Amino acid sequence: MLAGDSTAAVAGMTEDVVLVSPMTDRFAFNGPAAVAQVLDDALSLMKHLRYTESLVVGDRAILRGHAIVAGESIDEILLFHLSDEDLIEQLTLFMRPIPAATTFLRLLAPVIARRERGRATALGASRLTGAARLAVHAADAASASVFTDHATIRPRPL
Repeated sequence: MLAGDSTAAVAGMTEDVVLVSPMTDRFAFNGPAAVAQVLDDALSLMKHLRYTESLVVGDRAILRGHAIVAGESIDEILLFHLSDEDLIEQLTLFMRPIPAATTFLRLLAPVIARRERGRATALGASRLTGAARLAVHAADAASASVFTDHATIRPRPL
């Protein structure tokens, strides 16, 4: 997949492609149209996205990328399961660091919820992910004092 190009990704998907939700194990997105919509939503939040590494081993491929989401630096790993025809059967998204990942999910979840279930669900998703984001960012800030004996502390850009 080219950075920022879901159209190119869709051309390389099977008809029964599955995107494993980065938000929860409770659901996945099925089919090229649904996957493309989520990719477009995600890509709209990621600024300066660039893929820096790739690896293909058998029927698995991995892309490592870096982007900025709402001013926070975020790394992502996309794990692809490939068909016998080398088309994408399944995508799984992993992100770090956790504070940036929760910021990403805080922005993405309401967009998807609004499209899938309407405004009320989007509001609920916004409140829940907002609370999670605040808790994670507070824990991240507090972690500097906990781990100073065993780690090098790097200031996080704002």
